[in-house]
Amino acid sequence: MTEAFRNRIVGEGEELADQLLANPSNWRIHGAGQQASLDAAIERLGWIQRVVVNVTTGHLVDGHLRVMLAMKRREQKVPVLYVELTPEEEAYALATLDPIAAMAEADTAKLTALLSSLGAVDDALTHVLNQTAQMAGAAFTADGLEDLSLPSGTLVRPKTKPDVIFTFSQSDGACCTAVDAGLLYGTRSTKSTPCERHRSEFVDNEWKGYEHEVHVGVVEQLRPRYATVLDLLTKGQCEAMGLPYKTFDEIMKYAEDVEPFTENVIVIPKYDCIADIPEKYMLGYSVPSSYGGTPLAFDRFRGRRTHLLGGSPAKQFALWCGYPDEVISIDTNYIHKVAQYGQVASTDLGRQYGIVTEPMPALKTTSIMDMGILKSANHLYIAFAMSASLLAGLFDPDFKPAEGA
Repeated sequence: MTEAFRNRIVGEGEELADQLLANPSNWRIHGAGQQASLDAAIERLGWIQRVVVNVTTGHLVDGHLRVMLAMKRREQKVPVLYVELTPEEEAYALATLDPIAAMAEADTAKLTALLSSLGAVDDALTHVLNQTAQMAGAAFTADGLEDLSLPSGTLVRPKTKPDVIFTFSQSDGACCTAVDAGLLYGTRSTKSTPCERHRSEFVDNEWKGYEHEVHVGVVEQLRPRYATVLDLLTKGQCEAMGLPYKTFDEIMKYAEDVEPFTENVIVIPKYDCIADIPEKYMLGYSVPSSYGGTPLAFDRFRGRRTHLLGGSPAKQFALWCGYPDEVISIDTNYIHKVAQYGQVASTDLGRQYGIVTEPMPALKTTSIMDMGILKSANHLYIAFAMSASLLAGLFDPDFKPAEGA
């Protein structure tokens, strides 16, 4: 008869984050991506797992990243599980805990069902879940539609065509691929140089570090079809996000400064001040996502020419179907984000983009490996080119997919 497992747990409690000692033998390196993903998970769920401390040495055995994030956020207490191990056993635990957990295999059907139940997912977690799904051969979509306040009933693809813009400030050729696929090109008013191979039809602003003179200068230089100004936020919203507060009148002055250099000034209300915004300006609706999003229901934008800022193509498509008279233009870089992980947007938005019935399925992503395309060094470009073509066709009422697509 085998002996029962020894219980090495000797207690539990809470400790100050800066009093927990990192293990000098910890071999795990936590990159920026992992840090952002775990931070987003804890932000959403709170503490659901204790860090592990060996009372013999006082060192952490598990939970180094959680402690690091707690210190960055100036959390006062961290939940701790205390174990009693010899130094040799501590080294054995450090060497085996994570690798053994990583050896688990996946039940594809259960994982697909689990991922599909998540609804809206924080951007920082999306790539982790995409990679998990890809490795397990499961399907994953991060696009919940429950927060859009869409009209009830059947959604029909409109006959009007919005301007669909791929907004990109890097120089890896993706913008050229997007334009070749039929999308327009947009950029942000950073100090980087936009691609000169095609006209910049849209200039967005860097709202986290907004420099008005820089933004106006870029708009004046590029003369785009559309240009945003700084978001309209309440003083409380600005305090919550650590942003300097600008009054309604100051933002309207910003709009006047930009107006001579663009066909359409886009003002972005994040609180209910729409009635005070002059009709000559378009409205910007930041599609709900973990990155931000406009807290107002889209119904408040009814009757106003509106630009959809960011969010997933599924949500943008749903809003266009629900409000075809309001949605004039759209911008996105979603397809580039998912392409970095070899993911392609699939056509699961109604039967060949025709009539879409409620509840509308989300725009899913599919791994290029599942399509029989090996994930090579240029997987980003293969996946992105496919998604760009899909997106251009998705918002084109005259587009007819190939037979059997």
